[in-house]
Amino acid sequence: MPAANVTNVVVTCSGQSYTVSGTITGLSASGLVLANGADRLTVSANSTTFTMPTRVASGSTYAVTVNTQPTGQTCTVANGSGTMGTANVTNVAVTCTLNSYTLGGTISGLNAGGLLVVSNLVLANGADAITVPFGATTFTFDKQVAYGSSYNVVVQSQPTVLGLVPLSCSVTGNASGTMLGPVSNVVVTCSLL
Repeated sequence: MPAANVTNVVVTCSGQSYTVSGTITGLSASGLVLANGADRLTVSANSTTFTMPTRVASGSTYAVTVNTQPTGQTCTVANGSGTMGTANVTNVAVTCTLNSYTLGGTISGLNAGGLLVVSNLVLANGADAITVPFGATTFTFDKQVAYGSSYNVVVQSQPTVLGLVPLSCSVTGNASGTMLGPVSNVVVTCSLL
């Protein structure tokens, strides 16, 4: 040790940094991207937890948001923002739900003959049934159908009319499929027998 004071020691202090993480419920599709400022995290389908890649310094703010929604779902964030303390943040909650869409279409011939109606046409998609008034040219089911679910529109009850010729209705186009967005092209055709 030399006989002089040592004056070239450099001490650098830096704040501690911590992770931001949480839980995910209901995620069944791919495409979810979470963000914390410029930090991004792509989350796999069916994930139940997440941890943002970049740690946040103590005293800095964080704000986890949904940058990109997953296919056919909508996700929301709770407890997503705050000021980083002196421990990891673990209580961010991401909740995802399936999107639902309307199901409907067109009707032709339901006013054929101007007959007196005794009972109206009833269409069904599974347990969801709607009564279609005589003379209607369009229909939409009351209950929306979840993304990825199948639908199958059928005639549950034929219209009953008073007159010389009975009226019969059938689903003649796009009766069934998988719900990927709103469906408005189901075709119901009614005609005199």
